[in-house]
Amino acid sequence: MVKSIAGILRGKATPFQILMACMLGSMIGFVPSLQSGAGTLLALLLLLIILNANLGLAALVAGGGKLLSLAIMPVTFQVGRVLLDGPTSGLFRKAINAPGSALLGLEYYATTGGIALGLIIGLVLGLTVSGIVKKFRRVIATYEVGSDAFKAFTTKPISKFIMWVFFGGKGKGSYADRLKKKIGLPIRISGVVLAVLVAGLGFVGYKYLSGPIVTSFLRAGLERANGATVDLDSADIDAKQGRITLTGLAVCDASEPTKDLFRAGSLEGDVSLSDLLRKRISMDKVVAVDAMQGATRKTPGVVFRPPSKGKPETNPGEKSLEDYIKQAKEWKEKLAQARRWLEEINKRKPDAKPTGAPGDKQETLEERLRRLVKEQGYTRVVASHLVEGAPTFLVRELVAQGVKVEAAAGGGSGGGVLAGQTLDIRGENLSTQPWLVEGTPRVVVTSSAGTLKADIAAGAASAGTSGQTVVNLAVQGIPADLIGSQLIAIGGQPPISGGTMDVAINANLTDLGNIDVPLGVTLRDTTLSIAGAGQAKVSQFTLPIGLKGELDNPRIVIDGDALAQSLMQAGAAELANRVKGEAGKVVDKALEDVKGKVGDQIGDKLGGEAGKALDGLFGGKKKGDK
Repeated sequence: MVKSIAGILRGKATPFQILMACMLGSMIGFVPSLQSGAGTLLALLLLLIILNANLGLAALVAGGGKLLSLAIMPVTFQVGRVLLDGPTSGLFRKAINAPGSALLGLEYYATTGGIALGLIIGLVLGLTVSGIVKKFRRVIATYEVGSDAFKAFTTKPISKFIMWVFFGGKGKGSYADRLKKKIGLPIRISGVVLAVLVAGLGFVGYKYLSGPIVTSFLRAGLERANGATVDLDSADIDAKQGRITLTGLAVCDASEPTKDLFRAGSLEGDVSLSDLLRKRISMDKVVAVDAMQGATRKTPGVVFRPPSKGKPETNPGEKSLEDYIKQAKEWKEKLAQARRWLEEINKRKPDAKPTGAPGDKQETLEERLRRLVKEQGYTRVVASHLVEGAPTFLVRELVAQGVKVEAAAGGGSGGGVLAGQTLDIRGENLSTQPWLVEGTPRVVVTSSAGTLKADIAAGAASAGTSGQTVVNLAVQGIPADLIGSQLIAIGGQPPISGGTMDVAINANLTDLGNIDVPLGVTLRDTTLSIAGAGQAKVSQFTLPIGLKGELDNPRIVIDGDALAQSLMQAGAAELANRVKGEAGKVVDKALEDVKGKVGDQIGDKLGGEAGKALDGLFGGKKKGDK
C-alpha cells in the first residue's frame, strides 16, 4: 500500500491521469453487482483501458469504493430514486429503452445511484489527490534545484536502491519537468488496440458471448420474481434460426427450499435477436421438456424474502391459521409464495392511477419500493415503470405437458393428493411488464386425474383490457385424513377423518392485501368432530368458509348459522341442534351479564358474545385449551 501511494507521488502520472483513475475507479467500485450492472462495469473497464489513467491508483480507489458503497447502500439507493423518479427521469427513460444503453442496467436504482455517487466521490478524490501530488512534486523540485545535500543523497546508488525497494521507481526526468505536464498522453495506444480486439472478438463470438449474458439476465429476473434461488445452466441462442434453448432450469420452492417448485431439462422457444440489444427477450412459444414438480434439490436454495408474518389481529367470530392448523408457519410460507406469483401476473404499472373501489387501499410507489427492498435487497430493485415499448421479458405462450409430480403439491404427508399424477401447464402473455402487452396474462393448470383445475386470468393488468383478475381453483378428492392430521385436534380427535374433501375458490383477487374470498369445502363420507357438540358422520357436507385480510396471513370466518344449516342438510340434525344449543348458551349468558341494561349497551354485548359463540366449534383453539 505504502509503495503504491509513493509510486503515485514519485511517478510520472499527470493530474489528468490521476483524475481519470480516481473517477473511473470510484465508479467501478460503486457498481453494485455484476447482475445489475454488467454493461456499466464493462463500459467503465474499457474506458479505464483506453484512457491513459493510472491503473494502480484506479485499483486502490475501486477497492475502497466497493467497501464504501456497501456501507452507504441506502444512500446510493435514494440517489438512484432521485435520478430515476425525479426531474431527470425522462432522460433515463430514453436510455433504458434505447438499443445499446439498455444493456447498462440503469433501470436498477442502486446502479444509477452508484454511478452518480461514484462519479462525484471520484471527482472530489481525484482533485484532492492530484493537488497533493502537485504540492509534493513542487517541494521536491525546489530541493532538486537548491539543495546540494539532497542532490548528493539522491544520486548515491545505495540511496536509489533503498528508495526503489520501499517507495518504487521515480521515473525519468526531473520533478520540475513533471509539473509542466497537465494532461500528458490522454489515450493509451495499447488500450485502444486491446479494446478493438475485445470488440472484434465480441462481434465474431456473439453466439458464444450472448448465451452467458442472457443466462445471467434470465436467472436474475426469475429469482427476483420467485424470491428464492433459480438455477439455470445455460441459455443457448441460435442466431440463424432465431431460437433460444434454456437447459437445467430449477426454480426453488421458496416455502420449502429443499424442493423445486418447477424443474425442466430444457425449454425451447423463438426469440427476437433484435430485442437483445434493448435488453428485451420476447419468446413466441416456449415448450418445456422433461419437467418435474416437487423434486428434491441436491443443495437447498436460498430464500430472499422476509419470514412469514405473525398472527393477525382477529375480530369476534374470526380465527387465524394458528388457531386451526398445526403447521401454520409452513402454510403461510406457501400462501406467501402464491401471493408473490399472483402479484407478478397481476403486476400494475407502479405510477398508474389507482384502480378498484373507492376507499380501497392502494400501494403507493414509495410503499412498493420499501416492500421490494425488504424482500429483495437494494441491489435487485428495478424501476420497471420506466420500461416502455415492450417488456424486458415476454412469453406469448408457455406449454409444459406431462409435468411429473414427485412430492406433495400442498406440502401434506402421505405422498400428497397429486402424487403419481402429471400436470399440464399452459401460460399466455406472461411478462415482467404486463401493462405493455396486448392480451390477458393467464395460467391454466390441470392434473392428469382431474384432481386439480386452476385458471388464473389477470385482465386488469394487461394493456387495452378492462377485465378483472379472476382466480378459479378446484381441488377434488383430497383424502380428508391428509388435511385432518394437520388440524388441531378436538379432545384428542381430528376435526375431520375418513372420506374425501373438495376445495373450490372462485374469486376476484385484485387486492391481495385485503381479500374477502369465499372458500367452498365439501366433505364426502367424513366424520366431523365439533367442540362441545360431539361427532357425526356425513355423506356429503358443504362448509362455507370466509377468508379475509391478507392472502398470506388470512383471518378465517365460519358462520354459525350456515354451519348448522349445512349440518341439517347433510342429515346430521342432532349435531346441528347441539351446535345451536352451544350458541344459545352463550347468548343466554350474555343476556344475564347485561341484565338491567338497555339500548345500545345490550346490543353491543349481545353482538360481541354471539360473535364468539362458535369460537372453537370447528377445531379453532380457544385461550386456555389443552
